[in-house]
Amino acid sequence: MEFKRKIRLGLDIHGMIDYDPKFFAELSRTLVEAGHEVHITTGSFITPEIIKELKDYGMEWTHLWSISDHYKNQPDVEMWYDDKGRPWVSDELWNKAKAEYAREQQLDLLLDDTKVYG
Repeated sequence: MEFKRKIRLGLDIHGMIDYDPKFFAELSRTLVEAGHEVHITTGSFITPEIIKELKDYGMEWTHLWSISDHYKNQPDVEMWYDDKGRPWVSDELWNKAKAEYAREQQLDLLLDDTKVYG
């Protein structure tokens, strides 16, 4: 089947994909196989552990993007780590990063469990 246009879907890992990995794995595989884009987003750094988590879920994707990786080498952005070792930047920067990514990538829809990111 040929589509008139490419769908660009964004999916957050923690709180979204990991909530129902079987559903999102099937959705991602179907979209990627049909030639659409699946953008997986996360606040975490993209590490081998994150990639393994996604592969263990059976996820397929065309793009993988991280708020932490986005900001880590920006000299004018202060990054710190909480007591669990998770990276953070100011709430203002953190909360708008995924919306800016979605706009830049022209995503049709970004599914995330955190409303403030909108």
